[in-house]
Amino acid sequence: TKLVKRIYQYRMETSARIKLVRDRNTRIRDAAEAIAPLSYPSNQQAIRVIREEVNRIEWALADIVPQ
Repeated sequence: TKLVKRIYQYRMETSARIKLVRDRNTRIRDAAEAIAPLSYPSNQQAIRVIREEVNRIEWALADIVPQ
């Protein structure tokens, strides 16, 4: 019973991390679409959002993928 409980808990945690990655990916996609082809100051905010979300995805994936 303990083994089944641990497996279930691990799957739920992994599912939550995957959902987090999916949500962050959506934010990155939205920020990338906001970047204009020419260099505008507003692009800096979109680029900052992309960098922050990529860092969060890397942290979430580090928890999922065993070292």
